[in-house]
Amino acid sequence: MAVPLAGAYNGAVSVDAPAPESADAKDLFLQPPLPGTPPPLEMFTLREAPNESLFCAQGLTQADFGNVFSREILPLDILIYRIPPDLLQAALWEPLTKEGENAVREKKGGIIVRAEAEWTLLWRSDRAEGGRLLRDGVEAPAELLQGYVLRTTGEGLAALVRAWDGRGRFEWVALQGLSREAPGDVLDAVHADLAQLKVSIPEEVFLFASEETGARAVFTRGEHLHRAIGALLRGYVGRFSRTRPGGLSRPVSEQVAGLSDGRGLSSSPERDIIDKGRTIEVTARLGGTPWSVSPRAARGPRGGPEKVLLYYDRTSGLWAVAG
Repeated sequence: MAVPLAGAYNGAVSVDAPAPESADAKDLFLQPPLPGTPPPLEMFTLREAPNESLFCAQGLTQADFGNVFSREILPLDILIYRIPPDLLQAALWEPLTKEGENAVREKKGGIIVRAEAEWTLLWRSDRAEGGRLLRDGVEAPAELLQGYVLRTTGEGLAALVRAWDGRGRFEWVALQGLSREAPGDVLDAVHADLAQLKVSIPEEVFLFASEETGARAVFTRGEHLHRAIGALLRGYVGRFSRTRPGGLSRPVSEQVAGLSDGRGLSSSPERDIIDKGRTIEVTARLGGTPWSVSPRAARGPRGGPEKVLLYYDRTSGLWAVAG
């Protein structure tokens, strides 16, 4: 059954093939639902190349990201460039001194520090006994490279996330085919890519950086971007409606990605979601996300609509989008 649409973007309307509502929240972002008013939708995408797509989302957690992409992440090598301090051996932290820093750099090459009140603390990785880098009770393979890069497996990353309290920053890159030696020039290149959220080597599959209110990720495969868009929109609508919406088809996801590209989508549940029983209608505004003002997003004057309308039909499982 067709979903009524108005004002189609450039005359084009995308409609899904019927899809049943999902019974599994593991393929949704913004989970689990929290009490009170659902958070707003803030999503920004930027496709810079066929193998490089930036995806930013408010409310996106490392746990949600891992749930959706666990199958792809598990067989990969993980390089962690910023790990939450509470996951490291607590007994190895001490106030930073020049002598301590020099001692660590001499043995390990690099250092890990953290701020605590008026103190800056140094992690004495040179004193780790028997290679015990992680705090007691955290079971994950861990190897320290260049004194500040933690190498683990996809399964190890999942274990770290389960042990994490969600505070602090977590930044990592998942790679396929990383050599056992992981030479310094590769580690430096990956670090630079993570800092800029860019891609420069073919081994990179996911780049992930948590933020205070959400996360940023880079995908090197197009299907991952489309799955992330679907997971976020379905999670947003699902939190509001307490349903498990069915999946978006590739044409619908592609149209949303095109509208969001370099502009971003914003929506407030109190103002922009209308539940009509059978259908749920969502208004999203273009260009107002926290990332829309980034210099990387500037692509000159943009035409097209200022709003996009999303529809979900509970009965048929259809999604549709119009600008």
